[in-house]
Order: sequence, then structure tokens, then C-alpha cells
Amino acid sequence: MIELTDNMDTVNSILHHPDIWRDIAPDGVVPFDTPWQPDMLYYLVNGNDGVIIFATFRDGVKIHPNILPDKRGRLAYEAVEEACQAVFAEGFDCVYCEIPLRLRNVTLFARQLGFKLIERGQAEDLFIRRNLDS
Repeated sequence: MIELTDNMDTVNSILHHPDIWRDIAPDGVVPFDTPWQPDMLYYLVNGNDGVIIFATFRDGVKIHPNILPDKRGRLAYEAVEEACQAVFAEGFDCVYCEIPLRLRNVTLFARQLGFKLIERGQAEDLFIRRNLDS
């Protein structure tokens, strides 16, 4: 379901999708290409149904799932779970996610995947999921 990639053309085409770009960029910002960064992991979901990006953060990585709206739900849940297991297998012990307060559905999604609230913010809350096998 997920595949590690360095193909930034595919990653950027997913990020540029209007339904994803609207969620990840401030209003008025036009899509731009994100360059490949060696300290990040990029997992494609079913080829081009989404991309899950992990960036180094604190003592682990921060997850940035970007799943096309018509593929959200069960597919997104399974893809994020598989991606978390993949980064745990890479040796990371923690996965973090920051969720804007206005996205309560995303908070519920994260909690269903085992993420726990660790910091409340004015605009975003920070959650963590630990590798229980480490």
C-alpha cells in the first residue's frame, strides 16, 4: 500500500492537487515544488492516492499525511498505520503530529491511530505515538 520514494515529481503532483494544497498552504499561496530533502521520508500511497511525509522532529519524526479526499477513510487509516510501522522499523521510537484546533476530525483520526495529546497550543495541538516494541 505504501512505497518509499524519492520521485519528487510524483510527490509534488500529489501536493499540488487542489484538495490537498488547500489544506496544507496558507490562503493565496500558489503551488510550488518541494525539493527532495535527505532527512525526510516520502511514502506514496497506492501509487498516487496520497503521500505521507516524515520530517525529523525532536527525538523522532513528524508525520504529514496528504491523502486525496476520495481516498480518505479506511485507506488513509491503513496507510498511516503502515507508514508509522515503517518508520518504527527504520529505528524511530516516536511519531509526532501537529493538528490545527479547527480540524477535530483529524484529531479523532489521530487518536484512533494511537496518538496521545502531549501539548496544547493556541492554534495547534501536538500529539505523539510511541513505538511500543522499542
